[in-house]
Amino acid sequence: MVNHFPTYLLNTLHVVDNAILTNEFGQLIGTSTQEDSRKESLATLTAALQRYTIKSLEHCNLGHSEYTHLLIQGGHYYLIPLSQQYTLGLALSQAIDDTYQLIQQVQQLFTEYQVQNTRLV
Repeated sequence: MVNHFPTYLLNTLHVVDNAILTNEFGQLIGTSTQEDSRKESLATLTAALQRYTIKSLEHCNLGHSEYTHLLIQGGHYYLIPLSQQYTLGLALSQAIDDTYQLIQQVQQLFTEYQVQNTRLV
């Protein structure tokens, strides 16, 4: 099943020229370069994301860097402007840490939910 990435959500992402899209493991998913027109940049990112359903969007600031956090069916993704290259490693590292902490919290909540339901039976 193909879930197309809506154009209005792409506009919400504050997509900038010369940005990369990466998953929580730092693997490159898509790019937009300064050589591309904005339309081509959006098309590149659309192609990278069109297989997924967006669950949430969050525009984040980290020190002097910023990135857009996407919680998508299939994983967490980060859109990072390369104009912030000097803090890119820090942003990715923080993004991975944040994702790990989120997973831990979800697992904890699920465990608590299971315990509560067990007591009710």
